[in-house]
Amino acid sequence: MFLLWVLSVPTPLWAQQAPPETPVEQPVAPPESPQAPAAPAPADATPPVAVPVVASPSSEPGVVEDAEGKDKDTGKGKGKGKGKGKASEAEEPRTGDDERTGGLSVGARLMMGFEYDRERPAGGQTDPASSEYDFEIRQIRLSVGGDLADLFRVNVSFELADALDPEVGAAYQSPPYLRTATIEYRPSREFRLRVGRFKRPFSHLELESASSLPILRRGLFNGLALEDNQWGDRAIGVMASGRLKEPKLRWYLSLTNPAWSSTIDTQGIDVTARVEWTLIKGLVLGANAAYKNIELGNDTLEDFGYGGDATLTLGDAHFLLEANDVALPFETGRPRGLGALFMFDYELPLSDSWALQPVFFAEYADANTDVLQNESLRLVFGANLLGYSGFRVMPQVELVRSIGDTSADNPWLESERYSLIFSLVL
Repeated sequence: MFLLWVLSVPTPLWAQQAPPETPVEQPVAPPESPQAPAAPAPADATPPVAVPVVASPSSEPGVVEDAEGKDKDTGKGKGKGKGKGKASEAEEPRTGDDERTGGLSVGARLMMGFEYDRERPAGGQTDPASSEYDFEIRQIRLSVGGDLADLFRVNVSFELADALDPEVGAAYQSPPYLRTATIEYRPSREFRLRVGRFKRPFSHLELESASSLPILRRGLFNGLALEDNQWGDRAIGVMASGRLKEPKLRWYLSLTNPAWSSTIDTQGIDVTARVEWTLIKGLVLGANAAYKNIELGNDTLEDFGYGGDATLTLGDAHFLLEANDVALPFETGRPRGLGALFMFDYELPLSDSWALQPVFFAEYADANTDVLQNESLRLVFGANLLGYSGFRVMPQVELVRSIGDTSADNPWLESERYSLIFSLVL
């Protein structure tokens, strides 16, 4: 029996020897797979729809980091907020308190296209009527940032479109080419300290990056008050910031030089503070206040500014309501200015790579709160096409109208501007 059992057992493969003539095939079972292969997807399976990667205005603004002027940021000397019917164009990538993994990062933003602008005086205004159209490069922004040992962050950004601006070398209120240059110490999320050139923490709209802002220009009041009179915009100084979990709060406190000018020697200090409170998910309340001390020769000026804002995010819809009241220390005959605005945009997916973004912006701007006949209304209508990975096509119409019987002191002419701008963030 034992001999019969031995003869019945198959010879192992390793012990088999091929006979010289015709070998006898032995069936060999394949080795057992550690796991079964995944079943192929059904032929009619629908792939997931990808949402276009386009930044939207954040519900928690935060202060810009690469950034974050003179809207000289857009080149070609157009729309500098000079108080001559041009809306502000301050632009800069805004970053806030995002967490990076370390190393060096390089970024770029390009904005270019075609614009037609027509303006005319109203009431007692004496500026001549004009119209112009051209192709223009609004931005060629380059930025470099890096982290060191998870404690330090460096950010530098440049605007190469200044080379195309006829005002370069003239009486700029912001140095050409250089935008942001900061070193930040980041021991924790609760406390961070930044030194260098950065945007003052004043106004949600001013702090929003051009890469996510759905409109091309920030507005009449922004140009007059925050840029020309230096309540916002960039300045050299130091800023402390942080965030708290309970309540969900962000805070900023900066000490900076009061102004920058290539022609006027100014000394003094700006103290600017801002808080942002996330009341509920999607609803953020912001408030900012500032004190400005300026020494101009033998004169010393002390002024105050304050404002507040509310942002609401409901799905793909974004709302912004903001108002600011500030002194105008660099204006003659205009002691204080007031601005209020409303902005709405909605992102409607069209395909896996494209979305349509209708946008509406309305602004009330008063260049002198002491008297009437200095108020203007600005409206913006647009239907932006958002592409995958930061590409945008931005057709927009902007209207500026005087309110009532305007006086010669109203700095904003009535105007219409038609824009078709292409934007790409790398």
